[in-house]
Amino acid sequence: MTKRPKLGAVFAGETSASPKPVPDVPVTPTSPPVAPAPTVEKIVQLNVAVPESLRREVKIKALQRGQDMNTVVKELLTAWVRDLEK
Repeated sequence: MTKRPKLGAVFAGETSASPKPVPDVPVTPTSPPVAPAPTVEKIVQLNVAVPESLRREVKIKALQRGQDMNTVVKELLTAWVRDLEK
């Protein structure tokens, strides 16, 4: 298992962590090429303190869209980060 860099090191531009090497698989004429398995990112929990009324409104809007609050918050955070990169 490889170690993740500390968040402060990432902001400082020090990214020494490298992905796991994929073992070499010999390819022979009789066997099809094997694609490496996709890496799955670890999911972590983010706790945010918000007023009860805001939580209730988000919950209602999420239900109206047929989504859960977790999905809505992830979409909003992703959009916010991408907007900052422009």
